[in-house]
Amino acid sequence: MSFLKRNSFFFFLLSLLIISCGEKKYSEEEATYIAEINNRRITTDDFFRKSESSPLPDSLKANFKGLEYYPVDPAWRIKGTYRPNPSETPFDMRYSKGGTYEFVIAGEITFSLNGKEYKLNAYREVAQAETEDYPGMLIVPFYDLTNKTETYPGGRFLDFFAGDGKEVYIDFNTAKNPFCVFNPSYDCPVPPIENLLEVEIKAGEKYHD
Repeated sequence: MSFLKRNSFFFFLLSLLIISCGEKKYSEEEATYIAEINNRRITTDDFFRKSESSPLPDSLKANFKGLEYYPVDPAWRIKGTYRPNPSETPFDMRYSKGGTYEFVIAGEITFSLNGKEYKLNAYREVAQAETEDYPGMLIVPFYDLTNKTETYPGGRFLDFFAGDGKEVYIDFNTAKNPFCVFNPSYDCPVPPIENLLEVEIKAGEKYHD
């Protein structure tokens, strides 16, 4: 049995334990979701450790212990509304090395957290849109108040699929660091200031010194 299959089975068993153990109780659906995200994290660690496309320099792969995350919490998978942008006017998004790339604001995601409404813009790179392999795939780079203490100061991002409907889920358990965190040779988008969330998003990937 392969490493990933063994761990998939492990997380299936773990999902059963999650339902009945611990201080917080989860439904079977929530426990399955937690197991899926944890299994995805194992797959990501395997990619960082073994893939030729890994952002890690070869000299660091052997001692790579895995990425650091907040525990998975279904409460951070939040239902929201997506509104497409009717006028996708291109603009220059700043990148970490000082240059810019042409993007459009594809749409706006609104959602509620602790009784307060927030919004995030979802972006599409113009050059990639011309050769899109995954229709509807957008990026949502964002800042939040954990950037000062526990997460990357330059912000994190989400992959986002707008889909066909207006009702969407925004899943902060899948928030990721840009590759330039691990290797300065990468050039990464700098989140626009309008995607600053004045709240702590204690979900997803943490900062790696």
